[in-house]
Formats: sequence, structure tokens, C-alpha cells
Amino acid sequence: MLNTLSRVIVPHVADACAIYLIPEFADRSPASSVAEKVACTTRDGLPPSAPLGTEHFAPGSGFVEAVRTRRPVRHTFPAGAPPARLVSPGTKDWFARAGTNSMALVPVVVDGALAAVVATMVCGSRRPIDAADIDLLGRLLDHAHQHLSNALRFQQTQRVALALQHCLLPDPPDVPGVQICARYRPSGPGAEIGGDWYDSFRLPGGATILTVGDVAGHDLDAAVTMSQLRNMLRSLAADRDESPGHILRRLDMVVEALYDGGLLATCILARLEESGDHWRLRYSVAGHPPPLLVTSAGEGRYLEDATDPLLGVVTDRRRTSAVEVLPPDSTLLLYTDGLGEAVGVPLPGAGPSWAHLPTADRHAAVGHPLAGSPTRPRSPRAW
Repeated sequence: MLNTLSRVIVPHVADACAIYLIPEFADRSPASSVAEKVACTTRDGLPPSAPLGTEHFAPGSGFVEAVRTRRPVRHTFPAGAPPARLVSPGTKDWFARAGTNSMALVPVVVDGALAAVVATMVCGSRRPIDAADIDLLGRLLDHAHQHLSNALRFQQTQRVALALQHCLLPDPPDVPGVQICARYRPSGPGAEIGGDWYDSFRLPGGATILTVGDVAGHDLDAAVTMSQLRNMLRSLAADRDESPGHILRRLDMVVEALYDGGLLATCILARLEESGDHWRLRYSVAGHPPPLLVTSAGEGRYLEDATDPLLGVVTDRRRTSAVEVLPPDSTLLLYTDGLGEAVGVPLPGAGPSWAHLPTADRHAAVGHPLAGSPTRPRSPRAW
């Protein structure tokens, strides 16, 4: 909706339009000098605009004035030479290259709260923005009020879901002899929010739990369900000294009781323990892409000896567990299917895949070497 609105404004009213959301909209306490640009349109022939994202505005800028007064602010100036205080540092170069001669900043109030600011720019020899243009913009925004309200609330919900998700992604524990690393990155635009999670923690007996899971969806419901499953799995893993398969079997029963077949989720649950002079991994897979084990020589293979259906799908059968001795200086990779989507590499069952990639390509995909200096000689790494 916000992109559609900007495309209506350009080119009929202005040559460029950017829409900024005001932080803390839900709390009715907007931050006056920071805003998030969420939509932008420029007419053909103009330089590409600065990327979407957070922008900072000086206290005396026109943007801050529009936020503070909740009234439109209009400025006309020589083409390509806006006053320094008027624009953010990241857009000053664009104003110069586009030959911008005027701009208007129109605050958007939704349900009594300042929700957004619509910035419009006119460039080159076109007539500068005048009071009639601002009046037209105001009537256009009034006409789109209900749709705009829904779109802004959706954006706010997405931000809440993203904050919830990141709060539930912990720092890995320090485990002597093991290097545990974690990366969380969206697979592409629009996929920042969803039901993917990872977790890692130590049990009282010294074993380390590693888990990665995925709840279907890219919205607040998926993020909330993810948090529920993650916390339930934590409790079940700490409650008894059981194999990963037994723990996931108990999670199946909980999922069946609470979600009544309305949940689509996968996960890997692994238990890492030191046994003499080697490390032993016990694991169980519930409908999830299998773990990838990479040796110090760069040879990879999937661990597929304990693969079972998705969580909650089959509750009248036991889940399997498998044991794998990790070679010295090896790397264990737990991941979601988004990793394959992000780099265009098929997952197991779809032809040549991660296990057959050159080591350097696997490094690039996760944004960090899969092999490096261990915390102590001959120690495994887990991702």
C-alpha cells in the first residue's frame, strides 16, 4: 500500500516521493530525529534514490519541524542546492544530482498519533511545489486514510515480530573444547520475519543442547508460535535425561494437545557430549533438512540416520535418535531451508547440494569460515 501510494504521487504531483515511518508509533511517542524510510519512488530519468532504511535528521531540519508541529512544511530553493539543515546527510548528494528545486513534508496522523511523514520533491525545470500541491497531497492522504492506517499497523506488527524474534535468538554458550557460532539472516526481501529459530544451552550434567527449527509463515503469528515451541523444547530437554528422539516425541504430544493439527513446524534436536578423547553427537530430525558434517579436509556428508516426519504430524510412533562421533577439527552445520534459498544451492534430495560444494563456497554462504582456529586443538565446531 505504501509503495502504491508513492507511485500515485509520482509523477502526477511530484518527481520523487519517500514515505517515512515514525518510530514508536504504537507507544504514541515518536522520536523526532530518526525515521525509517519504507517506500520510495522516483520518476524515470532521475538518479536512483538512497536505499530504504533508517535515516537521521538534524534537530533544526524541516523533517523534525513537520514531526514537531504536525503541519506540512514546504521549502523552495535553487535547483540542486537545498539548505544543509533541510535534508539528511544520506540524501544531500541525491538532491544535488537530481536538481531538486523544492520539497514538501506532510505528516500523516492515524488514530490521533503521528505515524508517518510523506516527503515529496520536484526537480529540474518543473514548477516548484506550492500550497495547492500540498492541499492536493492532504486530500489524497485523507482519501487513503483507512488503507494507510491498515498498512501502517501492518508495518508496526512486522517490527514487533522482528523484535520478538531477535530477542529469542540467544548468544551461544561457552563450551570448553567446542566453538559454537550462530548466524541469523533473512533469505531475501520480505523474509526478515518468520518462524525460524536456533537455540543452544548447557544441561546440568554437562551436555550441550543444539537445536534449529522452522515454523511455517512470515508474520507475527509464526514468530509467536516459534517462541512457544522454543521454550517448550527447552523445558522438555532440561526436564529429563533423555535421547533427542524421546524429547521430540514428548514435544509431539504437546503440539497435538495445544495446536490441534494446525501447526506446520520442523526442527533438529542434538545433544553434544565429550566422551573420553572424542565428542559424541546424539541427534533426531523432525522433518527438517539434516545436519551437515564437514571434516577438517573439507569433505562433507549429511547425517540422515534419524529422520522422521514433521512435529505433531505422527503422534502414535516413536521418534528415532542416532549417534555420530565427530572427527577432530570437524564442523557441524545446523540450518534452515532458507540457507539453500539464499544462495541457490539445493538441499538434500534436490540434486548436487551442500555436501558437495567446495569449502570456500560453503564459507561464503554462511558469512564466516566453516573451518578456523579452534578453541583448543582438535576441537569440533558447531553452527
